[in-house]
Amino acid sequence: MKKLTIFLAIFFLALTNISAQDYDGLSFWFGSSWNRISVSHLPEYLRDIPAHKKDGGKATGIITREAYDYAFSIPFDLRYEYPSKTNTHFGFGITMVIPIESFAKRNYTNAPGTDKRGYGAALTFAGITTLGPFSSLAGIRPVLPGLAFTPNFFMETSLKNNVKTHLALGYQALGAINGWDRYDQLQSRQIKVLAHIFSLSAGLKAKFLKTNWEIGPSVLLPIKTSTGREAEVKTSAGLYLFVQMPED
Repeated sequence: MKKLTIFLAIFFLALTNISAQDYDGLSFWFGSSWNRISVSHLPEYLRDIPAHKKDGGKATGIITREAYDYAFSIPFDLRYEYPSKTNTHFGFGITMVIPIESFAKRNYTNAPGTDKRGYGAALTFAGITTLGPFSSLAGIRPVLPGLAFTPNFFMETSLKNNVKTHLALGYQALGAINGWDRYDQLQSRQIKVLAHIFSLSAGLKAKFLKTNWEIGPSVLLPIKTSTGREAEVKTSAGLYLFVQMPED
């Protein structure tokens, strides 16, 4: 965190000598986001995964871990900015969000009273995952449990020194996921929405070292489902940093 604070200070001090991008149309961005999302008490019925039908009905036991969380994610943005003759531009985009959450933290269970993953065994797992409007494409989720495509809308205004403000509203959902690890091949059984989360971010956009950068604070506003209230879903404010992929 200390290194991040130093970086932010240097970046903002450099804003008086850098210039913002002047581009209308499609652009591709990638970055990082620090916003903590946590679940304190995942309900027992989401941690009680029955044995897989190919296991002959042999029970595996209830997963004992109740608390799950992550704070760091890697977003990728595909944005479209409408051309404008004024200082204010509008646009929309699609964000692919990948939260950094190790499978080891999903509390694998292969026998009552244990949480060891083992090797070459049939296991159960439970955890949390991000969801989006296309989350019904659950077929990809066993491979990338955190993958979600979410929409966002933004407005940009030019300031002095060719710097722009960037205000954005985005959406994602938080879900609980459980299922089986079929000998190192994940298979989801159930995905339950815990909260609909709207993200608000307000950043500064400028060119630094011949690359377009965007940085600022962000806030997550959750609308919890009944299951999410039971699970005690919590979110926190944080920071985000984006870099635009260079054009050919």
